[in-house]
Amino acid sequence: MTTKRNDNVHVAIIMDGNGRWAEARGMVRSEGHKSGAKRVKQVILHADTCGVRKLSLWGFSTDNWNRPEYEVNILMQLFKKFILQEADELHQRDACVTFIGDRSGLPEQLQRVMAALEDRTKDNNGLHLEIALNYGGRDEIVRAVNKAVEAGKQVTQESFLQLLDTPDEPDLIIRTSGEQRTSGFMPFQATSSEWYFEPVTWPEYTPSHFDTALAAYKARDRRFGGLSKKVV
Repeated sequence: MTTKRNDNVHVAIIMDGNGRWAEARGMVRSEGHKSGAKRVKQVILHADTCGVRKLSLWGFSTDNWNRPEYEVNILMQLFKKFILQEADELHQRDACVTFIGDRSGLPEQLQRVMAALEDRTKDNNGLHLEIALNYGGRDEIVRAVNKAVEAGKQVTQESFLQLLDTPDEPDLIIRTSGEQRTSGFMPFQATSSEWYFEPVTWPEYTPSHFDTALAAYKARDRRFGGLSKKVV
């Protein structure tokens, strides 16, 4: 499938609010995670249809290990199930899938299916789908610093970017569920990213919400420290 990429836009989403969505409806939190997983595929396919160049999804934070063990186990099972179920379609749509975060802390079976999907899609040229699992911004920076120390090299801003899990700065970062904080998402990369805080929880998130956020981003005047293009 050949799709015109949408102005080279890189969109990242902090998918927040699964548990609260379920609790508000008298359900156990795991039902929220299951509903949220269905939204993941829907948004990925829509982003691809829109021609977004890269879509980064934060699925599991290093802080999420503080949740009850049964909830963490359900999440790990959902990640594995999603990868196995969607691998064929993602490959057929020419998506290139990569994972960021400290995967060494994840279950071995999950690590294997992640690596298999990365290898299978590495030469694809469509949507770049980046999924953050066991990811934390400070953790990413510490691991990058340790790489530099082990190599015995001084770094520049540009060379340090190459030591991070991902060097790409998102153009637009969306956070769902009404929370207005960054939670340490890509702190080194996202210095000029535009943020969009969406009040609905992730299980309620639709392609229409995505389109609204993308339109809002395109309407913004991005100056990158310079003067507004609107200044005459």
